[in-house]
This record gives sequence, C-alpha cells and structure tokens, in this order.
Amino acid sequence: MSERIHLDRPAPVVVEISPEMLAKLDRCDDTKTGANARPFTPEEDAALLKYYLVKRKDDLSRVFGCCAETLRKRYNKLTEDN
Repeated sequence: MSERIHLDRPAPVVVEISPEMLAKLDRCDDTKTGANARPFTPEEDAALLKYYLVKRKDDLSRVFGCCAETLRKRYNKLTEDN
C-alpha cells in the first residue's frame, strides 16, 4: 500500500495593486461574450442577413470590424426563429 505524501504549500502572497494600475485597468473595456456582445445596428443586421450565406466570412468580418465567429453567432441569433 502506498502512502500519500503531503506537500506543504506556501501561503498565497497578497500583492496590492497601485492606484495608477487600477486607473489603467478601469479604462479597459470589459470582456463581453455571446452574440449580443457587439452592438449591431439595424443596417448591419440587414446586411448580414442578406450577405452572410453568399459572401466569404473573412471578407465580411473585415467589413463589419469583428471576427467571423461574432458574425456567425449574430446571424444564428437573427435566424433562430425563422
């Protein structure tokens, strides 16, 4: 029968974040997820519905200024009830 070896783990080190660093971090955008993360305009929705199935996704992503995955999620959200 083998014995378990218990390793002592050091206590976590608490590091204070400076007010300057906190100010920089506060200016950063928050992480957003899901199809609603990027706000699409009604014009963009209409264009996406018209061209998503007939244009190259990497070309569309450059036009819309977002990644192809974001476009796919938005297209799926717009067409999920149809």
